[in-house]
Amino acid sequence: MEGCSLVFLVFLTLGHVCSASIGLTGIDSFENKPFCATACFGSLSSYRLSCSEVHGDLDDHHAHVMTSPECRADNMPFLTSLAWCIHSKCEEVGEHLATSEIEESWERTAGGDPAVQPRWSYRQALANISEAPVMELGHGGTISETVKTPFFWNVLYGTYTTLYQEGWNMNVFGCVPCQLPRPLLQMPANTVYSLIILNVGFGLPVVLTWLGYLPLFDRVFERLMPYIVYPSLVGTYHVRPLPLFLGNAPTVGLALYVGLMVALNVVLSAVNFKTTETHLWFQNKSQQIMGYLMYRTGVLSFALAPLLVLFAGRNNFLLWITNWPHSTFVLLHRWVARLFALQALLHSVLAVAVYSEMGIYAAQSVLPYWAWGVVGTLFTCVMVVASSLFLRRLSYELFLLSHIVMAVLVVVGSWYHVVERFAVLSGFTMWLWTACAVWFFDRLVRVLRVLKVGVRRSRVTEMGDGYVRIDVQDVRWGVVPGQKVYVYFPSLNRLRPWKNHPFSVVPTSLLSAPHTPVQQVVGDGGPEKGSSQDEAAEKSQPRDVSSAHSSVPRASSGLTLLIRKSTGMTKHLRDNESLLTLLEGPYRDASISPILRCERVLLIGGGIGITSLLPLARAHPNVRICWSVRRSAECLVQAVEGALQDVHDKDVKVGARTDVDGVLRDEAEMGWSRIGVVACGPGSLCDDVRAAVVREGRRRKTVFELHVDAYSW
Repeated sequence: MEGCSLVFLVFLTLGHVCSASIGLTGIDSFENKPFCATACFGSLSSYRLSCSEVHGDLDDHHAHVMTSPECRADNMPFLTSLAWCIHSKCEEVGEHLATSEIEESWERTAGGDPAVQPRWSYRQALANISEAPVMELGHGGTISETVKTPFFWNVLYGTYTTLYQEGWNMNVFGCVPCQLPRPLLQMPANTVYSLIILNVGFGLPVVLTWLGYLPLFDRVFERLMPYIVYPSLVGTYHVRPLPLFLGNAPTVGLALYVGLMVALNVVLSAVNFKTTETHLWFQNKSQQIMGYLMYRTGVLSFALAPLLVLFAGRNNFLLWITNWPHSTFVLLHRWVARLFALQALLHSVLAVAVYSEMGIYAAQSVLPYWAWGVVGTLFTCVMVVASSLFLRRLSYELFLLSHIVMAVLVVVGSWYHVVERFAVLSGFTMWLWTACAVWFFDRLVRVLRVLKVGVRRSRVTEMGDGYVRIDVQDVRWGVVPGQKVYVYFPSLNRLRPWKNHPFSVVPTSLLSAPHTPVQQVVGDGGPEKGSSQDEAAEKSQPRDVSSAHSSVPRASSGLTLLIRKSTGMTKHLRDNESLLTLLEGPYRDASISPILRCERVLLIGGGIGITSLLPLARAHPNVRICWSVRRSAECLVQAVEGALQDVHDKDVKVGARTDVDGVLRDEAEMGWSRIGVVACGPGSLCDDVRAAVVREGRRRKTVFELHVDAYSW
């Protein structure tokens, strides 16, 4: 209870309650400067004046003293004592203030209310002091003449300066004594450090993208691609998960980004602490450092929240102004989430340690703000564990739903943690406001995209072996490379109509064109694993396959989705002539644009990945397609024959794998100066293409632009 009494003493010393300022702590908040003058008022304001109102009996120490701003502003002993304190103490601590600065502060603080102007100016009050005061006040004394500055001034001044250094700017109390809301001329440490992390987080992708368009930098980036941007940090793992479900390995470039964010969080959490010999809250310098580290980690975790939400969104504005793909931001979202969780966990652990050492843990841990803090930290940690690759793969849709629910609990817990603690909407809540604004913006744009397309009816056709074709009429989005759509089938699961999945968009007109059979061969990749030698011999002979569905009339205006059924929503797809369908899109991938500027484009696909490559084949005049499918997926070949008809350089392999190394080597030896490589298909194929591009890019002068279009868990 000693700590609680100390906090009460702080409020008693401050002597009044101010209105709060909402904003980033230290930027749009109350100004507490000059600290020497504010400490003077704080150290003198708790003493009685001749005009103070006393309620109760002073002799039995149960009296309550009330001193109004009007009383202070008109009391000569108080004003002269305050003027002497400012005159002597500000010079003593090296705050060499101009008289105009002191007068401005005097008008705001001398009475305790900016609306009540003091009887004298600072100069007039100082002129009424004929000699240095000698009277010292004891506890509960009355100011009846000019008095010496109380010793408590040292405690207040040290506390003010260290709190300001830490970015609190006294908003920890929900108000600042005797100040008007004004922008600060200097930003405290916590605010500066938070903004550094936030700006580096979303600014680095923008800077790197734009530098790539500048002369000289573009050539430097081209040579660095095979060494930094393309290679995986761990072997050839990137789309494929690491062993033991450890997640997806980042590329070297992404690892550098994550490393920079980790380094910034570590360094900015540990530097530039300022301590004082005497402090209102903490008993020694060790407690001060631990306490300020506790506050700083809490603020930095809040500062990461907007970045965390932004990276997870489909309508992330960084997708519109950079050439980084959505999959990259999703991967970074996971790493930023881990940093957020570590900062929040460290904040909580330090709170327990500091409060236990101060002897106030038992009293604080039963308060509402503490309980809400536990809610926020607990669900943050649960989210990190529940987001493991193993659990995501076990039931992705359950993971997604629980992820959103727990995220809401984290935000609510964090919100009430600071509101209950500081009794106002302090500057810390602005980080949460920003994160919520980012989330609501993303959801609003999703709804608007769905409303723009409207309610549709689609035709579902089962092609066999777990593949279905979905045709949606009268949706004209054009042949745009990298175009995606999120599709809702509300009637498939009436309990969860919000379920949706992303698919590559193929204009129906591409698949409906008159076509000739596509020649399929087995190349050097060998037979498909598990097939017999007889099957391999049969498949090794070139043959023509006509589509079993080619005679079915299809509408040419609209879009078509080719889908492989999975364990989620898509497993319920059956033949249907009029399935209720909602389309959220189109989403266009800006990261595909460098590919279209290449001299030659090589498209390497596997299985259902062909749907992402077809629009690219129409968007560039010099294209080669290498597509491999399983024997059981031969229906896909029949479905896309029309779209492949005009692609003269194509290799379609059924039951065999594409020799990725050989294909890339052949293309490089043909003398192309710039080759764009797009891979879409199983994780193993995508990682093989990435590794091959890295090898060829390092040993040749040919510039490779790589784009991997693959969904990873």
